[in-house]
Amino acid sequence: TIATVDENGVIRGVSEGKTTLIVTTADGSYTSKATITVKDKTGSGDKIEINPGSLSLETNESSPIYASTTSTNPIYWTSSDESCITISPKEGAKPTVTAGNKECTAVIRAQSGDAIAEILVTVVEEHDKLKGIKLEQSDYTVYIGQTELVSVIAVPTTAKLPELIYKITDTTIATVDENGVIRGVSEGKTTLIVTTADGSYTSKATVTVKRISTSSDGNINEINIFSLADSNRKYIAPYDKGMYEFEIKNTISENITYNLSLEEKNPDKVNIKYKLKKNGNYIIGENGWVYYDKIILEEVSLSSKTTDIYELEWCWVSENNELDTYIGTKEGRSEYNVTIKVVANEDIER
Repeated sequence: TIATVDENGVIRGVSEGKTTLIVTTADGSYTSKATITVKDKTGSGDKIEINPGSLSLETNESSPIYASTTSTNPIYWTSSDESCITISPKEGAKPTVTAGNKECTAVIRAQSGDAIAEILVTVVEEHDKLKGIKLEQSDYTVYIGQTELVSVIAVPTTAKLPELIYKITDTTIATVDENGVIRGVSEGKTTLIVTTADGSYTSKATVTVKRISTSSDGNINEINIFSLADSNRKYIAPYDKGMYEFEIKNTISENITYNLSLEEKNPDKVNIKYKLKKNGNYIIGENGWVYYDKIILEEVSLSSKTTDIYELEWCWVSENNELDTYIGTKEGRSEYNVTIKVVANEDIER
């Protein structure tokens, strides 16, 4: 569940954690071990996956490969040895790899932002006879509205991987496309079946679809104060101004719409007003400060795997000296709370 290794010694990371690699001679006489640590290279949770999990080509033969990523960046491809394997085009989800005129091996790398995945491509004079196919994992976990790319390997890996047909037994729980991309539809378990086009060989895996869990109040960031525009003080006072920046990111492969609003808890009637920028442009308050209940956006479109960047500017507008004096001298502290509420209109929990 942490990593896999094939008969050529190619380790593939599956999930974060530590495990042990054990290499043994076939007769069991000698063994060597190493610790394998699998990490998320992006730090942000972005990942990239390649199908197939490994590939064998005869000299001068070509084959398409496919990659899927959660990153918003394009996918770029490189070969560790272009005299062995070339790849074209070098950008995109489904390029073609072409073998040279000699037996060799090369590592094909797909990169999208900081997310990286690699497969080993072996060039042979003649393919070995295909004895089966296998999925790299026996269980896949997918979240509703999100995707997972499966990887299929020929058995043995020096055989030619034929055209494959992907099928999900219960499409109300998940779907799969012709490239092996599973999409979660609703909570539950179903079965992925991969079959060679001629029906000779089949491999199966369990697909578990889960709902992204959130607290009852959604995702809440509590901050003691808004950042101040011109001070490092630990409090705010009349005439202070500042800004709070936040992002709304669509991580799925479909367009969505969302609503945005503010909710206020203000028992001491602190006179905070706002302006709102989206992607660097004022969309509310350009001509003057407004109260929280005027910060309302409805049916905002957000394309697949894109991000809206917001700047919520705030100002303590001093219009009532008596109230300001009360707030400044009352025992204890005055409290002001604002909640930025974002709701996707699709049936997707975030």
